[in-house]
Order: sequence, then structure tokens, then C-alpha cells
Amino acid sequence: MKLGIDIGSTTVKVVLMDDENNLIYKRYERHMSSVFEKAQELLEDILRDRGDEKVKVVITGSGGLQLAE
Repeated sequence: MKLGIDIGSTTVKVVLMDDENNLIYKRYERHMSSVFEKAQELLEDILRDRGDEKVKVVITGSGGLQLAE
């Protein structure tokens, strides 16, 4: 599985793809300056939906460095 997270100045975008690059999950939401809370909400949503699976994660965007740390 591959997980992509893009943290922009106003939104958080998340995609989850299987090993054959089929789109499993996608969300695009405004974070209203609560970047980490919104990212956590979306990741918890994936966990509830998909369960505990191994994923490779890529984080991009203006807020990506802070989230990666």
C-alpha cells in the first residue's frame, strides 16, 4: 500500500493506493489552520476503514516537513 499526504496552506489531501496503483481512498479537506488535527482525523479514518496495514508514506506540501517530523 502507498499513502500520499499533501499538506498545503489551506487543505490536506490524502490518497491511499494498493500495490497495483488502484485508488483505495481519497480525501481533500480544508484544515482551517488545524493542520495536525485534520491530518490525524483523515489517518484515523483510513485506519478505521482499512485496518492496520503496512504502507509506504510520502508527504508533500508547505506543511509536509512539520508533519514528517
